[in-house]
Amino acid sequence: ADLLQLLADLSSHVDSWPFLKPVTRAEAPDYHHVIKQAMDLGTMKYKLNSIKYKTAEDFVKDLQLIFTNCYTYNNDAADEYK
Repeated sequence: ADLLQLLADLSSHVDSWPFLKPVTRAEAPDYHHVIKQAMDLGTMKYKLNSIKYKTAEDFVKDLQLIFTNCYTYNNDAADEYK
């Protein structure tokens, strides 16, 4: 599968809802103080469609960043972390 299909599959997963769009200040007022480089699946789709990724590794780094940010910001009890 290509990267667009992978993003579509990830985005349609039942547990993907916290990662579909950028975190807003209303949702988490201190998020951007804790997380210096935010990333979400919607931004990744935009970057992919805009040919911003030079390599597949760059794409994977952004995908890993989503999970790293989630782990960094949330605690074990948060739904997003599970």
